[in-house]
Parts: sequence; C-alpha cells; structure tokens
Amino acid sequence: MRIYTKFYLTIMISLLGNFLVFGQKQVPGKPYNKSNTRVAPKHANPAPSVNQSATNNSTVLRNLDGFTANRTKLIGYYELPKTSALQKTGLQANQKVSLALAEVKDALGINSIEGAFLVKESSVDDLGMSHIRFSQQYQGVEVWGGEMILHDKLGKQFLNGSFFPEPSLEMTYAVSKEEAMKLTNLFLGSKTWVKELSAEELFLTKYAGPKVKQVIYPTNGKMTLCWFIETKPNLLSTWRCFIDANTGAVVNSYNQACTVDGPKTANSLDLNGVSRSINTYEKSGNTFMIDASRTMFNATTSNMPDDPIGAIWTVDAQNTYVKSIVHVTSSSNSNWPSKAVSAHYNAGIAYEYYKNTHARNSINGSGGTIISVINVTEQNGQGMDNAFWTGEMMCYGNGKDAFKPLAGSLDVAGHEMTHGVVQNTANLEYQGQSGAMNESMADIFACMMDRDDWLLGDDVVKIQYFPTGALRSLQDPHNGGNSLNDNGYQPKTMSEYYAGTEDNGGVHINSGIPNWAFYKFATAVTKNKAEKVYYRALSKYLTKTAKFVDLRIAVVQSCIDLYGDNSTEYNAAKAAFNEVGIYATDPGGGGGTGGGGTNTAIDLPINPGQDYLLSYDDSNIDPVTLYQTSTTGTNYAEKSRRTMKLKPSVTDDGSFAVFVGTDSKIYKLTLGTT
Repeated sequence: MRIYTKFYLTIMISLLGNFLVFGQKQVPGKPYNKSNTRVAPKHANPAPSVNQSATNNSTVLRNLDGFTANRTKLIGYYELPKTSALQKTGLQANQKVSLALAEVKDALGINSIEGAFLVKESSVDDLGMSHIRFSQQYQGVEVWGGEMILHDKLGKQFLNGSFFPEPSLEMTYAVSKEEAMKLTNLFLGSKTWVKELSAEELFLTKYAGPKVKQVIYPTNGKMTLCWFIETKPNLLSTWRCFIDANTGAVVNSYNQACTVDGPKTANSLDLNGVSRSINTYEKSGNTFMIDASRTMFNATTSNMPDDPIGAIWTVDAQNTYVKSIVHVTSSSNSNWPSKAVSAHYNAGIAYEYYKNTHARNSINGSGGTIISVINVTEQNGQGMDNAFWTGEMMCYGNGKDAFKPLAGSLDVAGHEMTHGVVQNTANLEYQGQSGAMNESMADIFACMMDRDDWLLGDDVVKIQYFPTGALRSLQDPHNGGNSLNDNGYQPKTMSEYYAGTEDNGGVHINSGIPNWAFYKFATAVTKNKAEKVYYRALSKYLTKTAKFVDLRIAVVQSCIDLYGDNSTEYNAAKAAFNEVGIYATDPGGGGGTGGGGTNTAIDLPINPGQDYLLSYDDSNIDPVTLYQTSTTGTNYAEKSRRTMKLKPSVTDDGSFAVFVGTDSKIYKLTLGTT
C-alpha cells in the first residue's frame, strides 16, 4: 500500500497483542472525521502458516475444487468418478492419462489434452496399485513443476500433484542454445569453482556434458520460455540454471548437489576402532576396495577393477578437492586404511537397508554402482568439515574444526546415500521447502539405518562446537540451542520457520520441522511402520517441487494405502503434522481410500498484551512522521522523523517495526509502551 498526500496510514501494533488497521489519524484536539473499522477482530482465525497461503492461495485437498489456483499453479487431489471411461480394461498408460485429464480439464484450465502431457513412468507396486507419473507439456515443451501421478487401486482412480492452466505465450526465442550456455558459464563463474573435468573425473561420473532443453518456467506469476541447463562446473557440483530464452536473464539457479551443515573378504579396524568385515576384490595379485558380492553386481558388463557395474566402490581423493582420484588397494588384503574401512562398510549397511526394508536395488533403484570418496579437502587444501552427495557419489572430508573424519559415521553415509535415493524418486528440488524435505528424508532414513537413537553425526562431531554431542536431533530439533545462532539448532514447528534466502532457502534449517513430524509419527506407530510409510510417500506421491503440505498429504495417503482409512497410523500421521503446524484437508476420513477428508487447521491462541496504534503523518507541517498512541488516539509519542516509501511492517510481539525510507534504505525502529 502506498501512502498518498492528505491521507494517513495508521497501523495498530501490540506488545504481545493484536493487529488493527484504521482509516486515518486523529489530530490532537480534533474529533475523528470517520469511524474506526476493525479489520482483524481479536477472535479471527490466524493467518496461514508459511507453507500455506490465504483464500485463493490455499493448498488444501478437495474433490474437483481442490485444484485451487496459486497465481498460475494448480495443486491438489482429485478422485475420479466411478463412471469414468477409465473403468475400461486394456488401456495403455497414455490412454489412461488422457481419460483422467478429460475429467478435470476444466478445473485445470486445459483447452486441449492432446500434447498436454508426457508419461514419464508407469509401475505397479507390491500392493497391486498402479501409478502413472506424467509431466505437463505445451507444444512439445515441458512445463516445469507441472507433474501429476495417476493412481489406480482395484478400479478406484485418483490424481495428485501439480498442473498449470494451459500457458498462453509466444514460443519464440531470441537467445540461442549456444548463447544460453555461454551465459550459464559466465554466471557460474561468479558462484562456484569452474574447471574442465579431467578424463578420470569424466569416467568416474559418467558425465557426458551439459543437459540442455527448453522449458516453460513459472516465475513472478507468469510463464516464461527458458533454456534449462544442468551442468557440472566441477566434480563436486551439479548446477541447474534457467535462462530466459528471450532476454538471457538468469531466472533461477541452484546447486542440485547436497553440500552442508564404497570376491574376497577382509577384517580391518574402522575409524571407531571396531573390527569390520568388508568385501574386497582381487585382480592380478592386487586387492581393491570394491564390493562385488551384492546381488546387484553385474560381472558381465563390469570391466574390473576400473569400471565395476553394480558394485560398492571406495576410492581415495588423496587429500585434494577431488582433483586426483585413485583406487584404495592392498597387496595383502589387510591393514586397510580406517577411513576407507568406515566408508566402505557403512555404504554396505546403507545398501542392505534399502534392499531389505524397501526392496530397493541400490541408490538408483536398478543396481547402480555406489561410489564413496575419502580424503576430500577444501579447494585450498585445508581440512573439510563436510560430507556431501554430488549427484553421482558420496564424498567425505576428514574434518577440521567442528568434525572428526566424517566417514566414521553410519548416519552420515545413510544421509548422503538417501540424497541419491531422493534424486532417483521424487527428485525434490534442492531449494526452499522441497529442498528442506530432501534434507529431512536424508536425515530420517539415516536415523532408520543407525536406529539406536534419534541423533545425526553423534559419532563425528566435536563437543566444543556441538555441546549436545550431535549435529542434529529428530527428537528435539532445537538440539540444546535457542536460536539459529546456536550450532545444531533447527526450528521444529512452522511458528519458527526460517523464511530467508540463505542455505538455498533454509534447506538445512527448516528440515527440522518435517524431522520432528516424523519423530512424533514414529514414536506413535513404531519405526518399522513409519519408515515404510515415508518411503512410500517419497517414491509414490511426492513430486520435485512439493511443499510441506504435500508431504503431509503423501504421508496420510500412504497410511491409507498400507494400513487403511481411519487406522491408528492414519490418525497418528495427522496428529504429528498438526503438532508441527503443517495443515491440510487430508485424503480419506470417510471409511474408504481417498476422497473426502477433514480440514485439520486449528485456531491459534489469542496473543495477550496491550494494544497500541502506530500512525504515519505525511504532511509538510509536522516534521514527525511516526507516532505511537493508545487505541483511542491519545498520548502521542514521537517515534521517527524519517519519511517512508511504504508502510512499515510490525513484528507479531510489537517489539519493533521495519520500513524502507525514501532514501531506499531499510530501517529498524524499536517500539515500546507509551
């Protein structure tokens, strides 16, 4: 709202109070010219939480009208009628999707179904449910973030995911593919270390060069034709850039790699001094740290030892920023380096967890080689307080200030490997809420592998930096801290949500909220049930731009699939998400599978405290611009003489206001009682 001449903007603030807006300021000694109108009564419903938006932006699930507009994006859930033509047998995946979209084309704003989608995957799970994942297309170009899944259980079909109304834009471009690549490289030069990958690095990552395609990208409430470029400026990063195909502007960019906060047998000590039995591979009198004993190993296509297929493989960066990678070897199959033993052994535990618990064959689901890299340093050669998933491999630093060698932790290995599982299932974007869910899934399944507690990194942190002895805690995301200034602290409810831009929009910060929801759910239904529900939510329901509300929906629906509607597990899931402040109208709730549901959002308690007014005077007569007064317009107290561009924003507890001055600077104004 702009402030216009001869009008006054008056904002009500409170010290732990409520919020009102009035028409104009009372001039001392003069009566009001118009009556006060309360805009937000004391008993109004609370403002939506960060993951939700008000009225026309609500992210709730309903039948048909559940596809609600968020500017241009439509998200929701829809149970197809039993009279649908989908009841016919013998239909192909494309035919099923066409028929399903025909039922909802008006709600979705689709004019033509032909060419509006592309089937990405079709599968039948162990419950007998079929799932067809498809992306939105327009004139043969992918609409980024437009992705839905058509589910069928015993003849009952339903859709979930996100779609956009049919775009209306010119499909012409002024920026060529080559120009877009140049712009991307120039941009990345200001963001990260750019180098040409060596032959060894290219071989290790199987990197065949940048992926480039045109996409229609939603930005600032409109659709923009962009060049999508995914490239590796160095071995450890995988950047995605969206370049406006007409202006050349960088519309969005982010690093998809996780950056925070690997047949004989041998026995050797790991980093914790424990003797571990590991699988190795002998070739021409030398033994390599390659595990070819798992069922996924493909001896026919492998070229040992330099190109194992379906193996668990541990290699050594030789204390470099992965500039020089060599085999970890032993001439006697003994006295293996303890860092390599830990990384190799833990990768095997992680592989077996996914195989035995979730019937998943390796990170990519199809027997792909699992690579661990030890002895990774920073670019300047100093020790690295980090472990990360690059998109192709797990890398372990040896610690420096806050950590011991990170290969020594099973939950660190499980966390990084799960990033790969996420990449190969829902492919959650590594930014904002989808990125926080990416981190949360990695934490959750890491804790399920190392399931004797709810801690992350407790084997590798240094106590002087993390007083609780853990990097993170699912049981208590605050982890002994009081704010983000304390090492290891995370928010655990939406009331503490971090809305800033650091850390890719808080991916390592806000992950504490879904982490705590999982803890609440798992303690109510057991870890065994909770991990099954969450894996199903990840692999069958979540899409790459999903938000926290989508996680709730996916978890609740997975409970219905596995344990039934209105089951103990179903109600425990809803209760867990309620407790952390993530609300939605849930699927189920009517005794069947899907449909219906109950809006579980609740009113927040009323803030206590005294109400005050903050009034702005833009006249040239009075040099004071801001006054604080009582709600009756008395006891004026001068607060500022600065002129403003826009109205000030006041904190919920009324402690201070923030505004932009006419000099385009941001000012913080401390408030208090009058």
